Amino acid sequence: MKKLTLFVYPFICLYIIFNLLVLDDFLIFIDPVSLISVLLPTIGVLFMHKNIAVNQTLAVSLKVCWFSGGLTFLYGIILTFSYVGNDLQIILPSIAVSLLPLFYCFIISLLYAPYLYLANQETNQ
Repeated sequence: MKKLTLFVYPFICLYIIFNLLVLDDFLIFIDPVSLISVLLPTIGVLFMHKNIAVNQTLAVSLKVCWFSGGLTFLYGIILTFSYVGNDLQIILPSIAVSLLPLFYCFIISLLYAPYLYLANQETNQ
C-alpha cells in the first residue's frame, strides 16, 4: 500500500498545482530565470553523489533548493529596490516576480515531503 501511495502522490500534487495555476493566468507563475535558478542546482545535486543513500541525497537536494530559491529571491528584491527610481507602480509586480523562486521551492518541497518522511521513518526503525 505504501508503494502505491508513493506512486499516486506526485499525481495528486500535480493536480493541486495545476488547479492553482489554472485559477488565474498561469503565465504570471512562470519566470524562466527563477525557474532555472531553482531547478538546476536542485536537480544537479541528485546526480552528484553516487555513494550515499537516496534519503540523504533528497535531503541535500531540498536544502540546495531552498538555498538557491532564497538567494534568487534576495537577488530579485535587491534588483527591485535598486531600480525603483520615480516609478513606484513597478514595485508590487517586481516583488511578485521576486517571490516566484520561493513558490517553486514550496512546490518542490511538496513533492519531496513524503519520500523524505518515509525514508527517515525507515532509518529510525
